[in-house]
Amino acid sequence: MAGTIQRPSGRRWVIPFLSIWTGQQISLVGSRAVRFAVIFWLAQQMEARSPEAAPMVLSLTMLASVVPQALVSLLAGAYVDRWNRRLVMLAADSIVALASLWLAYRFWIEATQGDAPVQVWHIYIVMMIRSLATAFHLPAMTASTSLMVPEKHLSRVAGFNQTMTGLLDMIGLPIGALLFDTLPPFGFVFFDVVTALPAVLMLAVVRIPQPRREVKRKPDGSEPHILYDIWEGIRYVWHWPGAMLLVGMGMLVYFVLAPTAALPSLLVIRHFGGGAQETAWFELSWGIGVLLGGLILGVWGGFRRRIYTPLMGLALLGVGFIVVGLAPSGAFWLAMVGNFVAGFMNSMIVGSMYAVLQANIDEDMQGRVFTLIGLSMATGFVSLLIAAPVTNLVGVQLWYLIGGVACLVLGCAAFFVPAIVRIERTGGKNRLPPLLMTSDPDSFARSTIVERKPHIIRQVIADNDYPPDIVAALDAFREEIASQPIRPLSEQALDVASWNEELSKYEGKTWLGVGWYFAEALFYRRLLEAVRYFQPGPWEGRDPFAVPKRSHIERAVAHFAAGWDQLAAADPETGFEALLHSCLWGNRADLSNTTVKVGAQGGLAARDERHNLLVDHTDAVKELVMGGLQRVDFINDNVGLDLIFDIALADFLLVQGWAREVGFHLKDRPFFVSDANPSDVRLTLSLLRDAHEPLVRAFGARVEDHVAGGRLGLRDDPFWTSCRMFCDFPPPLRDDLARADLVILKGDVNYRRLLGDRHWPHTTRLEDIAGYFPASFLVLRPLKGEIMVGLQPGQAEALSAEDSDWLIDGQRGIVQFVSPKRTPPGR
Repeated sequence: MAGTIQRPSGRRWVIPFLSIWTGQQISLVGSRAVRFAVIFWLAQQMEARSPEAAPMVLSLTMLASVVPQALVSLLAGAYVDRWNRRLVMLAADSIVALASLWLAYRFWIEATQGDAPVQVWHIYIVMMIRSLATAFHLPAMTASTSLMVPEKHLSRVAGFNQTMTGLLDMIGLPIGALLFDTLPPFGFVFFDVVTALPAVLMLAVVRIPQPRREVKRKPDGSEPHILYDIWEGIRYVWHWPGAMLLVGMGMLVYFVLAPTAALPSLLVIRHFGGGAQETAWFELSWGIGVLLGGLILGVWGGFRRRIYTPLMGLALLGVGFIVVGLAPSGAFWLAMVGNFVAGFMNSMIVGSMYAVLQANIDEDMQGRVFTLIGLSMATGFVSLLIAAPVTNLVGVQLWYLIGGVACLVLGCAAFFVPAIVRIERTGGKNRLPPLLMTSDPDSFARSTIVERKPHIIRQVIADNDYPPDIVAALDAFREEIASQPIRPLSEQALDVASWNEELSKYEGKTWLGVGWYFAEALFYRRLLEAVRYFQPGPWEGRDPFAVPKRSHIERAVAHFAAGWDQLAAADPETGFEALLHSCLWGNRADLSNTTVKVGAQGGLAARDERHNLLVDHTDAVKELVMGGLQRVDFINDNVGLDLIFDIALADFLLVQGWAREVGFHLKDRPFFVSDANPSDVRLTLSLLRDAHEPLVRAFGARVEDHVAGGRLGLRDDPFWTSCRMFCDFPPPLRDDLARADLVILKGDVNYRRLLGDRHWPHTTRLEDIAGYFPASFLVLRPLKGEIMVGLQPGQAEALSAEDSDWLIDGQRGIVQFVSPKRTPPGR
């Protein structure tokens, strides 16, 4: 996988990491102390000059600390994934030191000359510069930690990071108060410059690993625009439901808690009547909590399912802030206790959450993803602006109370959200293993492009009376597949822009350098361009596969007719099982796949192959449908026996009253040679209706009545012939599928699209991958592609020893049922 590197082992990681880490901690001590001194100096100045403006000035100071970071964070994260992360941190620390040096100079001018006082906007500028530097430094340091530290130690390192955060408060805040009381302003600001030097020095001499990054370069050798990298990061998080929900929770938490970070000095001054020392003690109570919480997390490591630790911490942090919000003015000690609890739980939240994400995000995506998650702080901008007037009206404590209640509710509620509690099984690296690629050496994916696709083009030429210019276009297309870069679509058609946009991600690649399903889907779209399927004229709408498809359908009708009388006479339970398995094994017949040597099976004999099922949920599905369903949908695959048994099962469900309505989801154009579209269904029904056998004729006529009466719906949609995976269902189609009580997915390609066509471990649970699917679904699939999940440990290895082609030869199959309410155990 792109971005994967060899993690350190043994103790070789300790010295390099501790060198960087120690320099950063020394720098943070100075920054924390000086930040406290500067903010308290500002609060004291404003209270003396204009008390009514103090909340707004302090809120704007906080905004200056976070707004620049939020505005550039997406861009910063993308560049961090491109640039050398050590140099990024080195530059960021140096810029912060220079900004502090400038502010110290301004204070020195004021102290020595008296005619150039430091203005509030000077503070704002320094805060903004620090914020911009943090936008680059934070994702670089977080991503570097995941590369320098073995995965099993990430939770502990994150815990000790939180310990140091608390220790920084214990050391930094008293130092800040001491600096404020003993030094002039230029003296305590210059302290920040001095403590930044160790961080800069360590970064200058210690090596940090860089992830290998696969760059999709343009033909001229240049990298794609940085906006493409940003979009890639957005898509990565967007298709990770757990991360998306955490971002939403973060937005709410930042909204209600941002004012508590900006206004503690006013809380102490106004509500508790304290000064600099009391403010330092109040913030120190938070720091001690952070220190102890991080220390315990560092030793303990958190719950076995790591996501439980931050969720518990969020709920109990809320309890701590509720205590602060309710503490009376004479009970400063009680507020310190609440602040201590909140700080303690903050370590649990931050430390364990970063460990979860660092362990699950691909190394070359971490800069972008961490900045996206960090953007949740943007909602704090609004609450900081609201906080100033509200604070003057009702007091500072309100924000602690609101924030505490919100955190308590969110932390408890998150335990009942599957996408969050399963984030370690369904997200990041675990959710996105590598794509099946046509470049995979000795793979079935590669052979389908090298051998099968050129053969299909030759067969299309032989089966059709195309003029010389179309034949020339097909020959040129065949030569392109053999050795040339993929050419974009150039005709005038509605879908050309969307296809070429997807193709731009592979610009300059050959047909042996792209995702397998993308290559196959694009092949059929390009073939239709070559035969002018979408262009006005004699070839518009003419199926290039019509000849082999009709012959295939005619043979299938004859085969079906030979055994239909026995199948029709079976009792309902036997008939259902036989039809269900006929739908499965009938899918072996596939005009685009010649590797399957096992014949398509149908009728009562289909039940004899039950021993070839690797996953068998037949009984669970039978129990479900016998209870009666309002609507059953099929995502159909091939014409021939495959489609005929789909039709037969649909008719059976309607006749038995086990379904009131059945829907077929069909292709809107020729695809994968034998894939069925509505006209193929109508042709099949007409041949059944005209068969010699009376029972078959009656069957065909009855199904035509189902179609005419709307009980069997024939739907097509351009999505089914697109290059997109099922996780990208367009909303109208997703809503339509959601109305079904059961969706039956037929065949190998639909299964591959369900799983994103990726190299999932064979023991991965299907429901963990396809939890996005909008309805209960059943997969009927003989194995004809290099992808399979839901197996027991050791099962794949045993199959490989028995049959090296078990994934592609079609001998074995699955009847695999997934329901949000009642997924049965795998066989």
